[in-house]
Amino acid sequence: MRDGDALELAALSTPPLFPSMRPLFFVACLAASIASCSDPGTAPGGGSGSASASPAAAPAAKKVPHVLTQTERDNLMDLGDAFAKAVSAGDNDAMGKLWNVDVLWDRIADGIAIPKSDLAKSGIEFKSGMKAKGASPLGDIAGMPCSFRMIREDDQEGPSLLFRLLPESGGVNYFECQIDDLAADHPKICDAFVFLSGELLSNTVKRLLAPLLAQESKTPLQKLFSEKDPLSEHQDAILKAMASLRSGDPEAALNTLDALPASVRSNKFVLIFRFNAVSQLYDTSQDPPPFEKEYLAAIGELKTHLSGDPRSQLLLIDYHLLNGDYEAFYQSLDKLAEVVGNDGYVEYLRATGLSQEGKHEAALASGKRAVDFEPENEAIHLGIVDVLVGAGKFQETADQLVFLQEEYGYQFDFAGMVEMEAFLNSEPGRAWLDRQQGDQTDPTIPEGGPASEATPQ
Repeated sequence: MRDGDALELAALSTPPLFPSMRPLFFVACLAASIASCSDPGTAPGGGSGSASASPAAAPAAKKVPHVLTQTERDNLMDLGDAFAKAVSAGDNDAMGKLWNVDVLWDRIADGIAIPKSDLAKSGIEFKSGMKAKGASPLGDIAGMPCSFRMIREDDQEGPSLLFRLLPESGGVNYFECQIDDLAADHPKICDAFVFLSGELLSNTVKRLLAPLLAQESKTPLQKLFSEKDPLSEHQDAILKAMASLRSGDPEAALNTLDALPASVRSNKFVLIFRFNAVSQLYDTSQDPPPFEKEYLAAIGELKTHLSGDPRSQLLLIDYHLLNGDYEAFYQSLDKLAEVVGNDGYVEYLRATGLSQEGKHEAALASGKRAVDFEPENEAIHLGIVDVLVGAGKFQETADQLVFLQEEYGYQFDFAGMVEMEAFLNSEPGRAWLDRQQGDQTDPTIPEGGPASEATPQ
């Protein structure tokens, strides 16, 4: 396995985002980014997998909080805006120029116990691959709608840049980028903490790369008489699964991963990689959803590896909701809100849970707060339809559908959707449906009528 493969594998091991909580009209999405799970009891960003310091090591001294100057704050705002713009535009080259790959490699290499000469060669290959045209850490998120949310200041980790991904196909992910040199006129990103993984990119790559490099650095005699690391022994199968997932065949990837021995399947990296494959097969638009049992089991396996860090709660939200554990669901949202602040999508997720629990008035109030937080967020406006229907607010549902049609160009066809029957049989629903049937004769509507799903024109 080339050193560059480690980062590519990490980029592929990305869970999708709350498929069970999708609006009626959305399909699941992937926020392709780094994803792995932290060791139990290890603060995210602090551990380093197999290359961790000895437990007997002295605890690190508490850091003195850095107070940003106005110039530093302005520089970070410029960096955040530029990175969000590059991600949204799908410009990997522009994304790559905003990374300090040298510092990223230093973080990956820290603690990997192989000869320095071998580590240096690996570093050259890794950095060369990441600096190539069209390459970038977190490159798989390129093209997804990305917003720069805030500069988040942490006493221990220092200032970081908080971003949110809201792909057009639905879902959400957050990630924080750490900075190489705050005093620089043009600071760069040197690492990223992805909420769905609960870990830094550098730690994810280290966990995968360390055993592979250790195996490759052995002499022929050592390889002959020493036991091979399970991950190294089965790297060809992992690469095969990676190729299947990359080509759009998650079932083939899942079959390959499930054929691995238990010692490899239990690896934290493989767990999250497998979760990605299962999540692409889990489809709540079908009744019953295929792979639902496998999806829940996969989150359950990952759950044991997460710390209490508020950022790690993002992965658990869907798990709690599917299990009907609403108290844990709301607790996870509260912890997440501590980090991301007044975020419209977090409030929308709360409205979704309240609606499913049958607390419709509270759901409507949360939905209103979500819109108040982000009045121009299309995903929230679309998702609120579910909340309105659940509360029996059929006139408001009709008004919301008209708003979505006029503001965003949506067309709807609810044929066969049991969830919408009560609305369609109501007086406001029939009036809205009559309008749709009348519009079908409008020459501006393409032949064939409305789309089969809620899709913008």
